[in-house]
Amino acid sequence: MSATPWQIGDVPGPKQAHILRPEVFPKIVKTLKRPLIVVGSRKEVSEDKDIANNIVIMAKSMNSPLVVSPSVFKNFMKFKDVKVVCMGIEDLVNHLKEKEWKGFDDKGNYDSILFVGGVYYFQSQMLSTLKHFAPHLKTFSMDRFYHPNAEFSFENMSEVRWVQEFRGMVETIKSSSVS
Repeated sequence: MSATPWQIGDVPGPKQAHILRPEVFPKIVKTLKRPLIVVGSRKEVSEDKDIANNIVIMAKSMNSPLVVSPSVFKNFMKFKDVKVVCMGIEDLVNHLKEKEWKGFDDKGNYDSILFVGGVYYFQSQMLSTLKHFAPHLKTFSMDRFYHPNAEFSFENMSEVRWVQEFRGMVETIKSSSVS
């Protein structure tokens, strides 16, 4: 199954993202050993406090730190029970390319990177960089736009559908981490 990139000028080459259905992702979560959630500055994250809350719930349930773009960091400062790092995404990607990087906790690099709320054209370039220069990482795009440069990506969705799917996925991840 394939999808069309949200911006049709995004030409990823022969290796394109597998479509990830939100209802399947909670099963994949169980296989991730050191996930890292990266939060961009799209409108959904900067204006919808419920989305920020759901991202934090997902991070806590997955035992993942959050790397948050400086422009939306204020939305995440109030959360004390999850590690939140304010960092430019391009700086983070440069660290992630280094297999020997120790991460934010000095326990080693991460095995999977989940992007959510990124500006499409910028996130596409960050995913392309990781695809070509960090093959040791699995990349996931949890946005409402298909990102062919990720390893796994949601298909293109309306904002309303994405919010529903994202909330349902987070609720499933939360309930399965409790058991």
